[in-house]
Amino acid sequence: MPQAISADERLLASFPRNSREEVRIVSKTIGNRECLDVRIWYPDAVDGEFRPGKGLTLVRAKLPEFREALNLAAAQLEECEATNA
Repeated sequence: MPQAISADERLLASFPRNSREEVRIVSKTIGNRECLDVRIWYPDAVDGEFRPGKGLTLVRAKLPEFREALNLAAAQLEECEATNA
């Protein structure tokens, strides 16, 4: 279930990137456009609060192309792993 972050943002998913950082996928509205934000979050050195770092924001209409690109990349990685096994 999506978690509301603010009035125009919903946390859709998150997972650890490593022992300190996490990847967050957020649905947000920018202007009048629905967007998907995929970003690395890291703990601030001073207060330990998580802060947004580098990432990617796409308008929702690009989600099918983004999904297809990820699927293609995953398939190619699997093919490489099978070849090297």
